[in-house]
Amino acid sequence: MDCSIEMQNKIEELANLLTTPRDIAIILEVEPKAFYDELRNINSSLYKAFYRGFLKRELEINKRALAPIDVDSDIYTAENLKSFKSKLIIQLHA
Repeated sequence: MDCSIEMQNKIEELANLLTTPRDIAIILEVEPKAFYDELRNINSSLYKAFYRGFLKRELEINKRALAPIDVDSDIYTAENLKSFKSKLIIQLHA
């Protein structure tokens, strides 16, 4: 799958918002299976953009976990991350 810089930036942005691969494929109007295949290829620019966005969010959540806790927002954010990770695993192994 050809992935322009603009598309990479959009993928990174959406992954940072914990958007699932399926939903990103729909938003970008690309075939979900082709998108998943690219996410399985660690050398693809799409893979790097997706995980760069996702990992930036994960780091933000981890950083907040080390700071004094605002219980409501931190629990919600941690639950979102956990839910997203489970959806990601299911979609990439389907």
